[in-house]
Amino acid sequence: MTDCYLSFSLAATAGTRVIVVGGSGAGSSFSVPTPAVDIYESTTNEWRQGTSLPDSFTNMAATSIGGRAFFAGGSQ
Repeated sequence: MTDCYLSFSLAATAGTRVIVVGGSGAGSSFSVPTPAVDIYESTTNEWRQGTSLPDSFTNMAATSIGGRAFFAGGSQ
């Protein structure tokens, strides 16, 4: 992952990928939300940075339908 956002981030699967979105807590800034999107590709065992969200969010809802990941709601 590009950064370590362990608090309040969400993950959903899409095909062979795990997509981790938002959250807070880079280093000692546990109350700062992030727009980060990180994607894990299980076939290559590699992480890459995705396109950032248009704003920073935590506490979102996530689901996967038909091989696509969806994220909604959240707090800023």
